[in-house]
Amino acid sequence: MWRRSIIGMLIAGAVAAASGAAAQTQSRVATTRALLLANSLFFHSRTVAITDTPRLIDGVWRLPSDANKHLIVIFRGSPGSDRAVEIRGTFVDVGRFAPEDSRVTAFELRGAVDAVLGAGAQWPARDTFFAIVGATTTPAEEPAQAPSLRMLAMFPEKFEGKPVKVRGRFRGRNLVGDLPSWPRQTEHDFVLQAADGAVWVTGVRPRGKGFDLDPQARRDLGRWLEISGTVTIAGGLPMIRATAVAQSTPEDDTTAAADTAPPPPPPPPPAITFSIPGNEETAVATDSLVRVQFNRDMKAETFDGRVKVTAVVNGASVAAPEMTLTYRPGTLSMELKFAAALPRFATITIDFQAGITAPDGTALPPSKLTFYTGG
Repeated sequence: MWRRSIIGMLIAGAVAAASGAAAQTQSRVATTRALLLANSLFFHSRTVAITDTPRLIDGVWRLPSDANKHLIVIFRGSPGSDRAVEIRGTFVDVGRFAPEDSRVTAFELRGAVDAVLGAGAQWPARDTFFAIVGATTTPAEEPAQAPSLRMLAMFPEKFEGKPVKVRGRFRGRNLVGDLPSWPRQTEHDFVLQAADGAVWVTGVRPRGKGFDLDPQARRDLGRWLEISGTVTIAGGLPMIRATAVAQSTPEDDTTAAADTAPPPPPPPPPAITFSIPGNEETAVATDSLVRVQFNRDMKAETFDGRVKVTAVVNGASVAAPEMTLTYRPGTLSMELKFAAALPRFATITIDFQAGITAPDGTALPPSKLTFYTGG
């Protein structure tokens, strides 16, 4: 018998909203290149839409970026021209992936990083190298005289200082996480959202004839409002300095909000990428810990009862000491700590049996790690 304790990480959240549509962040976020670069953590792994002009340089499509930073686009097909297009894809901060992360392969990033930084260059640090992956293009939309919320989100500088009248859903004080930050103009600021666009509204309280909404109350999410005011930009965020607010009727914006880009390819099956001791390592100390790293997150509870340890000395099986198994999701690693020293001059085998899976149910193929203790 051996005891097991599995330490996992649980992140729980409860969202109570007036309607299902009001409780969810839009599947795609229409924004600007400047906001992407300034808020990379917020946008990391989100599907975005921006209008920009990609340039093909050394075989890599690139977009302008800040000094000492890079922004590239991995298209599913060629954009067809070097004119301005609407680019839709998943934004990633490449430095948040380890070089051996399976997503580096799935997103076709390795070759692009080598082309930009040079083969053999150090893997980029966080907040220095960005990519829009799985990207598709559509013809760039010309800013209209009477802009939608989506137009304001994508081209705020074109409408800055101009009067507008727009309709959208009340999203409280960014309670659904549509935008990366709150510009803190007044205590009554709120987000207005429609399709895949969202802007801040300031200058008026969200109340009028027949309605009185609370920016901090989820129960009010999803109510449709009409806002009149002047476009401004605060901290890079599009904003309407409102002069009037009224109730409005809902509009069908599901088609505009839908993401037409296919999802990225699924990650490969789980695998062991590294271990201490290494496989077939000799003269291992009898008081060693065993650490095993995986290529992706694992479902902690599936290790229970499926990791077996055997010890053989001079061809005869001997009892392995009691051990504790700890899974650490932050490092994608598992640790085995033995309650007593391992037998001397023994062949130790760690057997990962069928049934161990990643959170999405993809199975780790049955695997063995074998090493040999010294005296």
